[in-house]
Amino acid sequence: MSCDVVLYTHLACVQCELSKDELAARGIEFTERSAADFAQALAAKGYDTAPVLAVAVENELVAWQGHRPDLIELLADLMDLGPVSVHGLRDRETANEAVLTRIQVMEEIGKHQLDAQDFFADCGNHPLYRGHVLLEWLGY
Repeated sequence: MSCDVVLYTHLACVQCELSKDELAARGIEFTERSAADFAQALAAKGYDTAPVLAVAVENELVAWQGHRPDLIELLADLMDLGPVSVHGLRDRETANEAVLTRIQVMEEIGKHQLDAQDFFADCGNHPLYRGHVLLEWLGY
């Protein structure tokens, strides 16, 4: 799966350097842009601290601010494994390690006629989740 990863950074920003190093260590290619040049657009999306990482995954914007090695790891796995198939999380073995976006989580929870906001309250409000987190929350 190829994704256009963009990392918005500031000069002399320790968290920005850590994020660049983590992306490189995981083999994730990215485009670096100045957070100052895009400050107004980033602020409009609620991002006020560099670094900000943004990537489109199947027409969904996946983004976060700050140095988040946990999310970079999930992004690397998502890029390696690809998105969850149209069959969802039926195959438990692959589902446990699958990486889901917020929208995919919401779709899976909707199939169970549950409220996604309850999941986010219990499991955190993140842009990416490991499959086993959702499966455990659903009671599998």
